[in-house]
Amino acid sequence: MADLMPTTKPNGNTRDADQVGPRRITKTYDYRDERGELLFQVVRMEPKTFRQRVPKAGGGWSWSVKDVRRVLYRLPELVAADAKKVVFVVEGEKDVDRLVSLGFVATCNPGGAGKWKEEYCEFFRDRPVVILPDNDDVGREHAQAVAKSLTGIAKAVKIVNLPGLLPKADVSDWLDSGGTRDQLAALVKAAPMYRPIPSEGMPPKLQKWGTIEPLGVANVPPFPVAARPVQQKRDATVRRLLDGTRRRRPADRPDKPERRACEAASADDGAGNSADGAGRAVGECRLSRSRATRTFSLFLAGKPHRGAKECRSMRRCATTRR
Repeated sequence: MADLMPTTKPNGNTRDADQVGPRRITKTYDYRDERGELLFQVVRMEPKTFRQRVPKAGGGWSWSVKDVRRVLYRLPELVAADAKKVVFVVEGEKDVDRLVSLGFVATCNPGGAGKWKEEYCEFFRDRPVVILPDNDDVGREHAQAVAKSLTGIAKAVKIVNLPGLLPKADVSDWLDSGGTRDQLAALVKAAPMYRPIPSEGMPPKLQKWGTIEPLGVANVPPFPVAARPVQQKRDATVRRLLDGTRRRRPADRPDKPERRACEAASADDGAGNSADGAGRAVGECRLSRSRATRTFSLFLAGKPHRGAKECRSMRRCATTRR
């Protein structure tokens, strides 16, 4: 069994590049640079699979293509072709060879669908390009990606969907089923030019703003306070807020029953001064902002307020001393 399976390193590279295990090589496709120098090969095996290998300097092959330049298939023929001739872009090397046998200029990228690189676009500058996708979702997405990449570089871009293709079929299958060179040329001529499809969920293209003009001062009508179904007191509060004014309570106007009681209790003292002669006016309790402050003010004045029950804890309260 050792002679049937290749010896493999942990990184997946075989020590003996000529051994490919139980798989049998059925076809090889050479990838060369612009000068015709062989860079790597794509190898088709049975059972169907594809691998890539690089020629060694001393002979033989290495199955590692790390750091190897990736180029288009049949690149020397593409560079040497007339710039006015249509270039067909397909998905596999077999389809390229089939179109070349019919007299067309054709190419593809290594690795198949989804492996297109932006660096390939420069070889199509000012050339008409026709993309023939395989009849599946992956092939159509690949065609859209290639067409979008070539837009603005190639002279014209078209995507031609061949009629009557079975699922996952390609141009080679279409030719095998009876398609001809003239029919393909007619389909290309009748096909519309490619227009990019906007992606869903993408933000719209930003536009440059013009000169920004300042807005004028708008005449805003006064707030319709009278139209609101509110009480009269609330309407007055809203008016004061709109006018920017603040209500101030008169010093001599009581606002609570206890203040009225304090005012009545202080009426007996005509002088209005405190019993101990400290000079504090009883009216001070009416100007206080809190109940605690009012109580303390009355305590200093020695005047009763709201009875003696609330003042039993205050030792100096005149009511308590009585």
